[in-house]
Amino acid sequence: MSPGTRASIVYPEGRRPRIQLDWVPGRGKPGLNADVLSATESVRAIADEDIEITGSNAVSGDTLHDISGAVRLLNGVGGATDSVILGGHEDANQSGWGVFTWGIDQETEFEVLLTMDSVDPIANTTTFAGLKLTNAAALATNNDQAFFRADDAIASGAWQAAFSVGQSTPIDTIYDTGIVASKGTMWHLRIAFDKDLVCRMYLNDTHVASNSWKGRGGVDLLPFVGVLEDTAGTVPRLFVHRMAISRALNL
Repeated sequence: MSPGTRASIVYPEGRRPRIQLDWVPGRGKPGLNADVLSATESVRAIADEDIEITGSNAVSGDTLHDISGAVRLLNGVGGATDSVILGGHEDANQSGWGVFTWGIDQETEFEVLLTMDSVDPIANTTTFAGLKLTNAAALATNNDQAFFRADDAIASGAWQAAFSVGQSTPIDTIYDTGIVASKGTMWHLRIAFDKDLVCRMYLNDTHVASNSWKGRGGVDLLPFVGVLEDTAGTVPRLFVHRMAISRALNL
């Protein structure tokens, strides 16, 4: 693991041992997947070995270490629907973030600590974070997903808790938390599956939604955190302070 990720085995009381990856901005800066393979040392040396960025028109310069201690996501291209998304490297054996399975039947839990920009307006932007099959920000794109989403044009800018449970026709359930995703506020988002395949979502330690995946075992999800421009010319910024993921340890 890179300096930014700490891997550990934890032993919660009354539960099975768990494997946990805990990432905070460290020496490496999340960049494009190509950065960790670059022949240019100045590019390769600063690339985070565990976390990469993807997204429409995303470039390596869309992330930087901020003086606040966070990694700042900034899409400076300014085109409509451009995005910057954090996720684990998925190359073979590159990182446990992308290679380990994070199954809904493995008591998987994911959490992120983030802050929306306090200077630039959050109008015309979408922020999302959670567990999905792909990095799409749309509410009903993935057959299986559990994630938070905030769009100033939907639900008066309140956080939404979105679930999709895949079947022949996926069942999409969207909860309006009623909690406005205000800029300059630090948000702790947490998503947790239990042994009965019930997923619970927490916003700043308040339980805001639950959904059941009973009968839908064997689905592996991936963690993503991203920001999306809704209209051309908007330059959204998102500060990510920490991401952590864990699941029951299968020997």
